[in-house]
Amino acid sequence: MQPNAERVVFGDGFIPFHFSIIVDNPDGDSQRFKELVENVRALKTEVRKEGVGDDFPSGFRQKLRDLPGVLEVFFEGPYSSIVIPLCMVRSLGNCPVRLSGVLGTGPIADAIQAAINEFRVDLEPRVISQGDSPLELSVRDNVSNQKAVRIYPVSRSHYRHAFRWNEQLAGEAKSFVLSRYNKSRATAFKSVFENGGLTSLRVSETSRYVSLKDYVDLLPFSRQVVVSYRTGVMRQLARHFALPVPARNWPQHADATVNSLATELTLASGQAPLVALVFEREVALWQGGLPSLRFRPPSNYDTRSRAARVQGACAAFSLDLTDHQTMNEIEWEQFGERVVQSAYAGTLARPSTYPTSNFEPEGTWRVSSEHTHS
Repeated sequence: MQPNAERVVFGDGFIPFHFSIIVDNPDGDSQRFKELVENVRALKTEVRKEGVGDDFPSGFRQKLRDLPGVLEVFFEGPYSSIVIPLCMVRSLGNCPVRLSGVLGTGPIADAIQAAINEFRVDLEPRVISQGDSPLELSVRDNVSNQKAVRIYPVSRSHYRHAFRWNEQLAGEAKSFVLSRYNKSRATAFKSVFENGGLTSLRVSETSRYVSLKDYVDLLPFSRQVVVSYRTGVMRQLARHFALPVPARNWPQHADATVNSLATELTLASGQAPLVALVFEREVALWQGGLPSLRFRPPSNYDTRSRAARVQGACAAFSLDLTDHQTMNEIEWEQFGERVVQSAYAGTLARPSTYPTSNFEPEGTWRVSSEHTHS
C-alpha cells in the first residue's frame, strides 16, 4: 500500500498509559490474586497526592516491581481498544491516522504524546490542566486470572469527552474506526458510511450507559464488524438474534451457532460487510459470497484476545479495496492470512510492536471448517 494524502482514518477514545504486571500465583488462588490486585489498586492514593514522579515511566515501573508478589512489569505505553487498531492501520496501511481523546498535563501525558508521535499517529486531544493522563495497570497471574486497574490522577469527571464532528472532518475522512460506543462517535461513524467510507465497528461490552442496542443500531452502517468472545458480548448478540446459546463456556471456536451469528451480523450490516469473530485461540472471518475462514495461531502465542489488533488489520488491508466481493477465493484466503498473522505479529515482544506495510504472512495458520478443538 502507498501513502495517500487524501485518505485519513479517524478514531476517538480512551488514551491511558498501560503497564502489564505479572504476579506470582502459581495455583491460581482467587483470594491471593484479589489481594495482589488490591496492592496495585492502593497506589491510587499516592498517585493522586504525589503524582508519578519526573522519572516516569521507569521510576513508576520500579515502584510496581517492588510490590509484594510481583514477578515482572512491562510497559506498553499508550494502549487501548482505540489506540491499538489505529496504530495497526498507521503501521500496516502506511496512511494518515488521526486520534482524538483526552490528554492530561504531566509526565504521563508527556510519555503518551512522545509514544504516539513515534507511532506516527496524529494526536489531536482535548488537553485538561486539572491533572495528568490516566494509568491502566493490567494484572495477570501464572494461570489465567486477569484484572485491569485504572488510576485517574484526578476525578474521572475531568476526562469526560464528546467527539466533535463537522463537515470539514467529514470531507477528509475515508474511514472511521469505532471501538467503544458513544453518541458523538456514532454520528461520525454514520457520516463516514454515508460518504462511502470504510467503517469498522467493534461490538464491545455493554454498561449502564451503553446498551447492546446502541451497537446493533450501528450495524447497518458498518462495513466491518469485529467481536471478541470476552465479556460475554457474543452471547448477548446470539440472544438478540434469537439463536440457541449452548453451554456456559460457549463460545470457544466457530461452531454452528457462531456461524449462524456471523450470518445474522452479515445480514444486519452495511454493503459487503466483513465479519471477524475472535476467540481464545482462533480467529474466524466471513465475507458475503465467499467461504468462511478459520485461523489458529501457533502455541507460542498466549491466549489473550487480539480483537483490537484484528480490527486494525482488517481496516488496514481493506483501505484499497472498494468491494470485498471482487476477491476470488484465493485472494480471500490470502487476505485472511495477512489479517490474522499480522494481528499477532509483534505481540511476543515487550512492549509489543506493530507490523509494517511490508508485512507478509509465513505459511498458513488456517484450520479446516470441520476441525474441532479438544
